[in-house]
Amino acid sequence: MARSNSLQPAFRRGGRSGGASLEDWARRGLIAYFVFASMAYLPEALNDIANMRVSYAKFAIGEPLFGPSIRYVKDILMVALLGLFFWIDVRKQERYRLAAHYLPVLLLLLYGSAVLAFRESAVNVYQVAAGGRSLLLILFCIKAIGFIRGRTDFVRTLARCIGWLLAVEFIVLAIQYVLFTSRFGVVNPFSLRLIGTFGGISIAGYMALGSAMILYAARPQLGVAQRRLGPVLQLLALGVAGMSGTRSAIIGCFLIVFFLLVEKVFLGRKRPGSAYLTPAIICFSLLALMGGVQAATLMADRGSIVEAQVEGGRIDMLTGFFTSNPLSVVLFGDGIGYGTNAGVNLNKQLEVELDHQIMDGTFNSILTQYGLLSLSLLLAAAIAAAPGLLRKLGSRSLQLYVFVVVNFVLCISTNILEQFVYLFLLAACWAVLTDREASRSDSGAPSRAAAPMPT
Repeated sequence: MARSNSLQPAFRRGGRSGGASLEDWARRGLIAYFVFASMAYLPEALNDIANMRVSYAKFAIGEPLFGPSIRYVKDILMVALLGLFFWIDVRKQERYRLAAHYLPVLLLLLYGSAVLAFRESAVNVYQVAAGGRSLLLILFCIKAIGFIRGRTDFVRTLARCIGWLLAVEFIVLAIQYVLFTSRFGVVNPFSLRLIGTFGGISIAGYMALGSAMILYAARPQLGVAQRRLGPVLQLLALGVAGMSGTRSAIIGCFLIVFFLLVEKVFLGRKRPGSAYLTPAIICFSLLALMGGVQAATLMADRGSIVEAQVEGGRIDMLTGFFTSNPLSVVLFGDGIGYGTNAGVNLNKQLEVELDHQIMDGTFNSILTQYGLLSLSLLLAAAIAAAPGLLRKLGSRSLQLYVFVVVNFVLCISTNILEQFVYLFLLAACWAVLTDREASRSDSGAPSRAAAPMPT
């Protein structure tokens, strides 16, 4: 092994003798990004706790406990890591990756800007920046997949990080609840929509759901102690999602717990008719989904999530897009940045007069910015890739089903393309699910040994 390692290019070599490689630094940067994205408003949260202030909806941004706020560190790390990813691709001379990864993002940026210029007879730089931020995040997460897939050591490090961050998030949420009840009296903790260490409502719930998904998918790659702690962390994620009041996250965490119980009881045992277990579980999961909706309704105490989406919610916005816009807008969209949360925040902070209609929901966001044609092409590409993906995953098709169902529910309720933590965890989950070695070990075949994390 030492001889084969010595034949590797210098920039790919790790370990004590050659120092950390660029890929090693990239993975360390991904962990740092995840920590700062998850704890972006921790100083503000601690400041409120130290001053016995109720943290609800927003923080006192100008008064962080430890001096300067750290909420923009994640953005800086994202841009720096994108530059590092690009440099690694250039040094490897991988023209395919350069074309397949960077070109589509550049084309979407140009297309959205052209539509915006056509409709507004001008290009608002702030609106382009608001939409381009999502494109950079998507590109960042796509590139991160290549640094996570096949790296059992990194997945275990990420799982440890998730465990600690979930614990911190739960503690902060619990203290925020205590401060609220000490002033206003005891209420249902799941109805308050507490913000934890994030700058807005619901985001803590998305972080919890993303954590639950990666812990569910990565079980074959985790160590013995991590697998034993898995059920505790799943319940902790459900608690964080509940205290954030995020109904879609509660439903997703509930479904993951359901599938964990089903797999524990039924799968992996030889019995007559076992080949029909997976289709039966998938059919029965529809009942579990209905149970999850009811559980979220009772926990959050904010009415039915289905009725909320249909009557004035995301589904109502989606149907209104087709009925209240001309055909040109339906087909080609309103242009990049329209209706994004980033555009709303820029409009509030800088008063740049952007179109700031909030279009929550992933499908809504893609439609309003890029139109029905772009969304149709995206769905057609996903459908065309589905058969090959199913063959590739093999024994992990049930995990893929859970992955799709949970994210379909979430895509209706929020724009995941603007969620810094959740989209990264989604990319990590995808990297784990599509790892061939993990799939072999999951089906009983021996897997390769994990390489130690560089120190």
